[in-house]
Amino acid sequence: MTLTLHSMSPTRFAAYVQASSLDYAAQNVRAGRWSAEEAEARAAADYAQLLPQGVETPGHHLYLLLDDAGQEAGVLWYAERGEGEWFIYDFAVHPPFQGQGYGQRALESLRELAQRQGVRSIGLHVFGHNDRARRLYERLGFETVSVLMRLAVPLSP
Repeated sequence: MTLTLHSMSPTRFAAYVQASSLDYAAQNVRAGRWSAEEAEARAAADYAQLLPQGVETPGHHLYLLLDDAGQEAGVLWYAERGEGEWFIYDFAVHPPFQGQGYGQRALESLRELAQRQGVRSIGLHVFGHNDRARRLYERLGFETVSVLMRLAVPLSP
């Protein structure tokens, strides 16, 4: 199986931002960070702030993950953050392609690109409830550098 990182077009970017920001909003609601009422607006604001020029935003790289047949298997968005450091803002393998090694191959390709460019580290955020992604990242050598925890306290009657 081969996987190609293909630069995202401005046309595909518009659809990507719409779908991805909705997913980001839902993940933040599930994690208890945002209320359902505010989530979509907050997610849209985050994307607008981080990608003001869309795919042309300096230092940001947005890719489609293409399989052997040229089908879109997922997406990858990372940015340069400081000297020798990248940060993955979004990484997703579409459901029909999950469990087939596409995620691992995409991250290995990114690591190879980083090595060629002299990058020392690649960071990312993963929600605590995303066990599948956490297992993949740990298997590929990502280390936990911080843990944010919360205790839900029910209101008294």
